[in-house]
Amino acid sequence: FNPVVLSVDDEPLSRRAVEHAIEKAGVRGIACDNGTTALELARKTHFDLVVLDVDMPGMNGYEVCTKLRALPAYKETPVIFVTSLSDFQSRARSTLSGANDLIAKPFVFVELSVKALSYLLKAELAQGMRYGLELKHELDFAPVRDDPAFRVLMDAEAAWALSLPAPRDE
Repeated sequence: FNPVVLSVDDEPLSRRAVEHAIEKAGVRGIACDNGTTALELARKTHFDLVVLDVDMPGMNGYEVCTKLRALPAYKETPVIFVTSLSDFQSRARSTLSGANDLIAKPFVFVELSVKALSYLLKAELAQGMRYGLELKHELDFAPVRDDPAFRVLMDAEAAWALSLPAPRDE
């Protein structure tokens, strides 16, 4: 399990923030600053996850996502939007373009790290099931627990949970 993530954002600071979150997840990432380059890269290399901004010059993120989904190799690839556009219409439009999730900017690094790992692991499991691998009734997670990506996910989930406000007694 050696996933590669493509991140696309025209703003250098935002692009670096996404790269940082992906690196914190222990995943290799490749970044670019526009939709046209992203589609060219996607045709040459298969990425296991795509992280897109919406508001970019030229081709916006919705268009990139729609065009990615039209490529046979990307019909099932998880896509996460990381964008400052987080209103209902933007969220609906991201779903209609084929995205799996939307994280609003500014974002917490651990949120993107955890979601990226979660989508990557789900996609890996789904791919295994598509190839006809049988899952036991009771899964043996011992090999998974030894996977560095799984440990990073568990650590990130724990850190994120600890950062949430405590529930109030009413």
